[in-house]
Amino acid sequence: MRKRRFLRVYCATKLITNVVIVVGFWTMFSSTKTPEVSELTIERDLVLTTTCEHHLLPFHGVVHVAYWHSPGLALERKLVQAIVSRQGSRLQVQERLTRQIAEELEQALGTPDVAVLLDAKHFCVMMRGIEDQTSSTVTAEYRGCFQEPERREEFLRYIHSKSQTT
Repeated sequence: MRKRRFLRVYCATKLITNVVIVVGFWTMFSSTKTPEVSELTIERDLVLTTTCEHHLLPFHGVVHVAYWHSPGLALERKLVQAIVSRQGSRLQVQERLTRQIAEELEQALGTPDVAVLLDAKHFCVMMRGIEDQTSSTVTAEYRGCFQEPERREEFLRYIHSKSQTT
């Protein structure tokens, strides 16, 4: 129990910069192992707020992540959220942020089969220039098996479905 608490504190304060260490530590002491079968895991609606490096104004939105995990290793939602939060903790542009989240997940999971979709509203668009309050920018990064059209469609179908479990 102390080891899990230790991990939570370090993730929350962002003192651990290498997620591979976190994942290894977590799986080593976690009592919940997944079955020895590879399956699709999707994390929807992970909230993200960061600052645009061009305009120094915030943008906020949601990140959707999917991955085919290696047998015996599935990340918990809070670890995926920690990756998203950590990548968004510095000045960013949305396209690079999407790519960096995918790269870190790929490294943490040890699999290239990762998809990341980021849907965000930019305050620079809402407050300056055209002052459009309703538009959002969507960026996506598909790697590994998600480059195949049927896998990509499956991911998009899940994240766009309105039914959510509580």
